[in-house]
Amino acid sequence: ANSLGTLALNPLGGNVGIGTASPLGKLQVTLPAYTNEDTNSQQAIFGVDSGYGVRVGYNETDNKGYINVLQPAVAWGDLVLQSDGGNVGIGTTSPATELHVLAGSGSGATADAAYQIVADSSGIAGIQILASASQSSRVVFGDSADNDIGMIKYDHANNAMSFNTSATEKVRITSSGNVGIGTTSPQTRLQTNLSITGSYLGYLNNTSNTFDMSANIAAVHDSSAIGTGTAAGLVLANNNSTNGAPSPLIAFSAKSASNSYNHTYAAIYGIRTATGADTNWTKGDLVFATGTGTGPNERLRITSSGNVGIGTTSPGSKLTVSGSFSADTGYFSSALTLASALRLQNNITILNKAQTSYISFATRNTSGSEVVMDLTNVGSINGGAAGPYLPLAGGTMTGTGSITMPD
Repeated sequence: ANSLGTLALNPLGGNVGIGTASPLGKLQVTLPAYTNEDTNSQQAIFGVDSGYGVRVGYNETDNKGYINVLQPAVAWGDLVLQSDGGNVGIGTTSPATELHVLAGSGSGATADAAYQIVADSSGIAGIQILASASQSSRVVFGDSADNDIGMIKYDHANNAMSFNTSATEKVRITSSGNVGIGTTSPQTRLQTNLSITGSYLGYLNNTSNTFDMSANIAAVHDSSAIGTGTAAGLVLANNNSTNGAPSPLIAFSAKSASNSYNHTYAAIYGIRTATGADTNWTKGDLVFATGTGTGPNERLRITSSGNVGIGTTSPGSKLTVSGSFSADTGYFSSALTLASALRLQNNITILNKAQTSYISFATRNTSGSEVVMDLTNVGSINGGAAGPYLPLAGGTMTGTGSITMPD
């Protein structure tokens, strides 16, 4: 029977050369000039007679080295690195993670071993993903329940980027820079919830002058009535439960004359005033503020009971005005009806500017209105002579006390 012994090449030292008389390393395989990397390139094959093996070689034409796994009838097999543990370093002899790619001298930062791949560079570090112009480039996130539960995708066909969570697109950035949350076709810089039916058309001040409705933010819903598909367009919340706590402000500002600041000149905000019907409820007022000095001052308030105050923070009726009040450029197109008493204090002027008209004062009983006094455009009362004095015509004046009239 034949027995196999040990073959020792250069046991006393030196290099071994195959195809070369002057090997540069412990083992150098050199073949004739390159003609085909499968047959005549500089290569060494480690394998079995069936054709399976690993090929390590050098391509002289484009100066590249390669490692291939040979698999008959398949061309190439899979290559496994460090299957029993250990890290792989490219550009570094001390890789800190499973794959550590170092460019230059590195950033100087310590690689976190919790991550499997690290790109470290003294210049720009990054990962480039390339795809054809009609396809998409993707970063996919998965787990044991769903292998693509999350995704960042760039669609090269329309130059849009999308973000998926729970295997569904949630956010999209279009080629124009518009951002859609809940919509794939945002028509404004930021659009939420739904796409808009039709196109924007914005006119201003009852003229043909339009404004750009797509320049900033749009909140969209499809609701036929309160409570039916109704969505909040903007929620301004305060986590403080103290009475007097303000909501976040809607602030209006403009650039100052010095160009150093963008100064706030008006604001709208809410004020928490009390607990509601139970401890889960809250009462509050709505405040409108304007200003010409260091900041806006409160000008108008709508209370939780629906009272409106102008110049006062505690209106006691449906409309309370503190300070002077003028309405000489306005009018009521129909009757003004007051459900309770109208009280006017201090100097009072009631003015009717229509030259052929008059002002009537009347009372109302169960049968209807009864005119008590007409003041004409010439200053007479109830058809009497013209003013400045006020004689009575067609009636009498009675009283329980004295009446003093100037000369």
